[in-house]
Amino acid sequence: MRGKVEKIKRREAKDGSPYLSLRINGESFTLWDEKLFDQIEENSLVEYRWKPSGKYKRIVEIRKIETTEHQDEPNEEIQMIRMSALRSACMLYAHDDLPPAIKRTNALLTAITFELYLSGDKSLDSYRAFVQDAVEEDIEALKKLHRSISAPSVPKSKENGPERDTKDMELLRALLKEMGLLE
Repeated sequence: MRGKVEKIKRREAKDGSPYLSLRINGESFTLWDEKLFDQIEENSLVEYRWKPSGKYKRIVEIRKIETTEHQDEPNEEIQMIRMSALRSACMLYAHDDLPPAIKRTNALLTAITFELYLSGDKSLDSYRAFVQDAVEEDIEALKKLHRSISAPSVPKSKENGPERDTKDMELLRALLKEMGLLE
């Protein structure tokens, strides 16, 4: 786990052994390994592992994380916003009758839009850059799907009928054109 050390208190057990009482991301932990005492300080970012010890959470491993090492990782609030946005977007497209690659791309684009809105980010540059990275795999899948749809020997779906296949092809072509993958 990762977190920010909010408070450190040096304490002694009844038998006189020293330990640290730590508050990390609002949770209380104990640290008994004296060799690790000097490795952490208040307001530092740490990576740690703990195990239950009676009613306490005993840290068994801990190391300080350098700021550059932690910068690219989203904090807990951003992770919650991202999960909420992704869940909401997936629910929107769950029952759509679209090819999976298009459904996935639509859900990702919608989730990113939700996330930017919820986090207050008005920057379209960050949106465009993230979309480009996030849908790279889907672009390849869409290209393959387009080639198979464009092939003259593709039979019409018996389930959906020719009207649905035509709508899917038109939607796919429009999406590919919008992405600049089709002229």
